[in-house]
Amino acid sequence: MNIVHFGSNGWHARFDEALTSQALYSVALTLARIYEAEKARSTILVGYDTRSQSRMLAYVVAATMADQGFYVRVLNYAVTTPMISFMMSDSSYALGIMLSGADYAGTYGGVVLRARGGGLVAANIWSQLDGLVEQAIPDETQQLITALTNHEIALEDLDHTSNAPRQDVRSLYKKEILTFVKNMASHGLYRPLTVVLDYMHGATSDIAAELFEALGCKVITTRQDTRDDFGGVHPCPIKPWTKHSYEVLRSVHADVAVIYDGDGMRFSLIDNEAQQVPLHLIAPCILDFLVRFCGEHGRVVTTQASSVRICRLAERLNCETSIVPVGYARIADELTEGDVLLASDEYAGICVPGFGIWRDGILASLLVIRYLQMRNEPLHTIIAKMSSDLGNMDYIRKDLRLDPAKMQTFSTMLPGVNPASIAQKTPCAVSHADGLRLAFDDGSWIMLRPSRTQPTVRIYAEAPNLAERNELLRAAYALAQSKL
Repeated sequence: MNIVHFGSNGWHARFDEALTSQALYSVALTLARIYEAEKARSTILVGYDTRSQSRMLAYVVAATMADQGFYVRVLNYAVTTPMISFMMSDSSYALGIMLSGADYAGTYGGVVLRARGGGLVAANIWSQLDGLVEQAIPDETQQLITALTNHEIALEDLDHTSNAPRQDVRSLYKKEILTFVKNMASHGLYRPLTVVLDYMHGATSDIAAELFEALGCKVITTRQDTRDDFGGVHPCPIKPWTKHSYEVLRSVHADVAVIYDGDGMRFSLIDNEAQQVPLHLIAPCILDFLVRFCGEHGRVVTTQASSVRICRLAERLNCETSIVPVGYARIADELTEGDVLLASDEYAGICVPGFGIWRDGILASLLVIRYLQMRNEPLHTIIAKMSSDLGNMDYIRKDLRLDPAKMQTFSTMLPGVNPASIAQKTPCAVSHADGLRLAFDDGSWIMLRPSRTQPTVRIYAEAPNLAERNELLRAAYALAQSKL
């Protein structure tokens, strides 16, 4: 018996364990009941990433919704999660359902939901999915699933809302995103760049290169083919999975390498000296571009677990900063106010609300490239200067996994923890808004936060140098273990 564990960011699990056809049938059946009032006037949009099992599960979801009387549009090619959000700007769609394992290994899959406008669905929707128990698929639904899988029924037959041909989602997305990026800096000198695009066998492979070429870049692509096992790596753009990107960049003497995750929400950069650009300096680059080169202004939203450097730059650029608890749902709440220029989570998931209210790795990477084109300096130099100007900082996150009983003990006791000193440092600010965060006069800080989805304590530390960071991390670990 498998149980669904849904949160604001969806549900991810192994294909051979919890994420079964029966579990997805249960999710789709519940969604059909929730969206019953939309049945006659709207369409359900279903997409999937490059994993073959994601496509098969998309057929399960589509067949279930169609069997319940819904019009369903299933895309017949792999897409990114931001593309589903982009399409949800069309009011004819009531709900977007994306089957994707994101940056997990190939053995994992997942399902995320997008509401009208492209944002997260309301908590009262995903909370009804959390805790569902998988149930058997009825014969009539299974027959439709089989017919879709064997191409005996065309995907188009599930959607009768329009007799006109549907516009290709990829073409529409590329057109709109390129127009937005070019309009953000419509004048200036754009120096040519050689860019390596590493798709990590993910869903960005049919989209990004054409956009970079349209900006005048010479593009070298790698890991573009579709593989269920992602070539033995996790489609997560961090070490050690980015080793291949370094090798390609060196071999072609490129100016920068851009590495995307499996579903296009995040990316990372390798500079011209084959050094990994710190994730926490990507958002400052984009903010600097938007304000100084594009003349934009607005509020910057980030989380309590993000580097202090984004706030330091926002202050210098006279941008108001809002710091929220961890979780994109908290960022999404801020976006509704309409005055946000840039939002960034602690893992470099970046949202530019001028284009859309979702994290979009392709958009953010194009803005970084435009920034580089307008500066007559290599990326390595730009990052070194920015790091120096904002203060050199070392950032780390480690997880402390606990058994459920100890996790409950820790979560119960943490709100009452208020140490007078730690690692021979006296906190200048203490926050219990999201676990425990202690800040110090030199800009360093530590944070202990119980995970909302796993029996794990997330422990963060940032300090001006590696030795101080590690000392704070050790002290935070000791503090966590002392409360068990």
